[in-house]
Amino acid sequence: MRVFVAGATGVLGKRVVKRLVERGHQVTGLARNRENEQVLASMGAEFVRADIFDRDAMVRCAAGHDAVLHLATSIPKKNRPFRKDWAMNDLLRTKGVENLIHASLANKTKVYIQESIIHLYGDRNGGEVDEQTRLASEVPFSLRSALTMERIIRRAMDEQGLPAIILRFGGFYGPDAHNSRMMIDGVRTGKMPIIGKGNAVWNLIHLDDAASAVVLAVERHEGNTGRVFNIVDDRPVTMKELLYTIAEMTGSKRPRSVPMWLARLAMGKDAMDFLSISVRASNRAARETLGWEAQYPTLRDGLKQILQGTNQNTSLRAAV
Repeated sequence: MRVFVAGATGVLGKRVVKRLVERGHQVTGLARNRENEQVLASMGAEFVRADIFDRDAMVRCAAGHDAVLHLATSIPKKNRPFRKDWAMNDLLRTKGVENLIHASLANKTKVYIQESIIHLYGDRNGGEVDEQTRLASEVPFSLRSALTMERIIRRAMDEQGLPAIILRFGGFYGPDAHNSRMMIDGVRTGKMPIIGKGNAVWNLIHLDDAASAVVLAVERHEGNTGRVFNIVDDRPVTMKELLYTIAEMTGSKRPRSVPMWLARLAMGKDAMDFLSISVRASNRAARETLGWEAQYPTLRDGLKQILQGTNQNTSLRAAV
């Protein structure tokens, strides 16, 4: 297949492009600069320099492709981002989505695949959800544009016949993920505390496993357009379990706990609303329908891979 990828040089996009090329697909990645072009060329992909917010340009870029993938994000890397810092990510989730949907429809592509997020189910007090569960009507500020994004796609599916697949991912982690490095370093230096009791249930996904799900959605799109799939580890973890596991596997002291009010004061309401979402998402549909299977099905499996690939591997306990 010929596949057009927006977000082709991000931490997820690079993995997807590499796997698609290795499996014999012709890939064109959207590039914003010379450096991105070089990254794509090194993986055997073609590239095109264009602006995702230029609708006509996206129609031209998607021409001749069988699939359009929207994997572009702009997540702020600040410890405490302001609402204005989310503006670009919000635009990618709204105007960017509208433009790529238009391009996909104009070119009659076989499938449009959208990266979404598991947190849209909202706080369920640790209860289990699957793809049939209704999304929350209200979500934290950083997720509002993602909720709008899914509504835009659903409307295009219902009214215009868009052949879309939505992949709702858990929280990404991996050796090159900013949040992973920040969390591991924070535990090792004693600067990453547990918030309150640390009993919020989080759904994670290793970036390699996220990429394999995208590739399968491309290759097995027939009969699956119009569907949503949760892409998460086999076993969710609580915040406390996550940080304790990092401490154990790096030979660090267990993190201390801080009260909720203090964390809210330090991090802000928006961040705390996001971190407090507690839900157990099932990945059964992806396993049974797409034939997807996680290479790193648990946090411990994924952390082992991360730590063995860094200078921290000397701290990895032999018991792992």
